Amino acid sequence: MKKKSAFIFTIVFFLINLLPLAAETEALKISTKDFYILCTEKSMEGRRQDLFESDIPLRIIITDKIIDSEKFMDAIKSYTSKRPLILDLQNVEDSTRRLAFESIYGNIKEIYFPENYLGYNFDKMKKLEKIHLSRKQKEISRYQFQSLPNLREIIIPENSELEKIEWLAFNWTSGLEKINIPPSCKSIESQTFKGMKNLKDVDLSNVDSLGKEAFSGCISLEHVTVGKKVNDIGGIFNGCTNIMDITFLCPDIKFNDKSFSGMINLETINLPEGSNYFIQDGVLMDKDKRTIVLALPKCKTETFRIPDTVIKINSNAFSTNTSIKKITNVPDLQNQNQVFSNLKSLEEIEYRNNVSYPGKNYTFLNCTNLKTFKFPKGTISPGKGFFSGCTRLDNIILPDGMNYPEGLESWPDEYYSNFFYGCTSLKNLTLPADIPEIYSFMFSKSGIEKIFIPDSVTVIRSSAFAECDKLSDISLSSNLKIIKLEAFKNCTSLSKIDLPPSLTVIENGAFKGCTNLTCLELPESVKQIGNEFIAGSGIETLIIPKGIKKLTTDNFINCPSLKLIQFTGTVEEFKSVYEYFQDGEALDIKVSCKDRDFNLLELTKFYTVEELKKLN
Repeated sequence: MKKKSAFIFTIVFFLINLLPLAAETEALKISTKDFYILCTEKSMEGRRQDLFESDIPLRIIITDKIIDSEKFMDAIKSYTSKRPLILDLQNVEDSTRRLAFESIYGNIKEIYFPENYLGYNFDKMKKLEKIHLSRKQKEISRYQFQSLPNLREIIIPENSELEKIEWLAFNWTSGLEKINIPPSCKSIESQTFKGMKNLKDVDLSNVDSLGKEAFSGCISLEHVTVGKKVNDIGGIFNGCTNIMDITFLCPDIKFNDKSFSGMINLETINLPEGSNYFIQDGVLMDKDKRTIVLALPKCKTETFRIPDTVIKINSNAFSTNTSIKKITNVPDLQNQNQVFSNLKSLEEIEYRNNVSYPGKNYTFLNCTNLKTFKFPKGTISPGKGFFSGCTRLDNIILPDGMNYPEGLESWPDEYYSNFFYGCTSLKNLTLPADIPEIYSFMFSKSGIEKIFIPDSVTVIRSSAFAECDKLSDISLSSNLKIIKLEAFKNCTSLSKIDLPPSLTVIENGAFKGCTNLTCLELPESVKQIGNEFIAGSGIETLIIPKGIKKLTTDNFINCPSLKLIQFTGTVEEFKSVYEYFQDGEALDIKVSCKDRDFNLLELTKFYTVEELKKLN
């Protein structure tokens, strides 16, 4: 019986292949059973080799109405040639069975599904490029098309009954270029098309619901139309950098500071009749002119006067604009962050009279053309990172009475940290007479060369002057008590610093990497010094007061230049506060005390023969 079936199949097969075939695609109409024989029977080896060695795609048209899934899968898995396949299942009528396509590792490039098949999984079909969905499939389910790196197109019938596309349906399938969303589809869930960097063509005019980040990172999208019932697009198109125009059909659309995030090439926003928003001089704002939402990146406005009625500017409202050089009539910006951040063309800004709050956190972050700045007359409290990254900003006088935080333990990052971070043109600065602290990273990586710190300052916070490689002249507050972690790290031009008699604490790495600093005298008031507080510096002589509470090996490690420690007390007083760690570095440093000199090696519990010789 088996031989008879093979003989019949061979005759039918040769008859089929006598018919002319298209130049681009070769077709093979065949039943599941005969396909199984072709792929598995030894007697078919020659014909199978002739059929499967061509470079022209082979379209396998399954003729069965009810498919034998097991045999079909066995046949596909036994197929090992390199010929690209197009699998056509349109004749199949049985909708009760689902094929486990995730088990196929072959060369299927394209699949046609029958009208009444309801759903499929395609995981690991790495060469799949195109899918033709069935008319009756009502949803594209979660993970259905995940991990298909070569999938470029999904074709959905015009009369499709598709209703929704679920969350992460295309997870790790970033190559998709085209999908036609049918009128029946009303819902696209969160992150459905996230990261589809090649997706170019999508029509959302009939979609009623769009989930968060549904098209986030689709960097090839250029033109978008949003449906009549979608009233909030916050984060949906985040990072879609090539969108040039976006049309809204919903008159009740609401915008926030994330609505147009990352749309750096946006030229046109089309609003529906009766919208709550309008555009003036390339700036999108609400119809009552109370809130500025966005300055369009490609608008041609160079000078923009904020309307008198405006009381709020959304975060990053100007961050993608490339043309505005001057902004006037700026209102109070209390609790509004990053208002002008990344507006790289900005050169000049003017506030309204009696403004108290010129902005909160990172107001002018990376405004790289802002050269001069005048604080409003009534300034109370700007926020942290206010001028961070303003590389052309130079001389500024901070106003007195800026409502500075109280108490040494208040965490400065909530107030003025990073205030001038990276301001490489800032060379000199007059600080207000009532500033209580120099805050964390306040001048870090700036171009500051000379600074006078007023007597109101009691603390220099962590990394306040870190990486200020041009700082050569600093006058410290006479009331300074604490120098915190890495406050002057890598201040390589600093050759002298006079520590005031009020100083009590110097924390870890405070002068680390100060290669031009050769001598440091700690005042008698200092009670505590941190680990590696002068590591990697050029300090050769260190003067330590006898009132220090504790010294350890870690205070002096990684100090190749340090040759002499002058201690104002006796040897016994030094030994009483010094603690050597067994796994620490054996330090060959001379210690000069009030009564005699000795080498730190004498306090080392374990040292080499060569080091012992130095003690004699």
